[in-house]
Amino acid sequence: MSDIVKQAAELWPYIAWLLKRPESEAECELLVQSREELVAMIGTEKRHSLASLVAIMDDHIEAYNGERWSMKSEFCVV
Repeated sequence: MSDIVKQAAELWPYIAWLLKRPESEAECELLVQSREELVAMIGTEKRHSLASLVAIMDDHIEAYNGERWSMKSEFCVV
């Protein structure tokens, strides 16, 4: 196993939730808060190594809100 795969496997339990779509409002709120922390950390630097993570989080938050909005219930605020 390569070092990078080994490192990813060791860290995965701690970061996996950042990359999955939220299934509840509480999960969505946590994702929004985490996204805000990352944005504060990287600013507007589009080439920052974490910018793609923010983009993935945005997509998941948008998808969650889209599903909830179509069901006419509350949605997570970005």
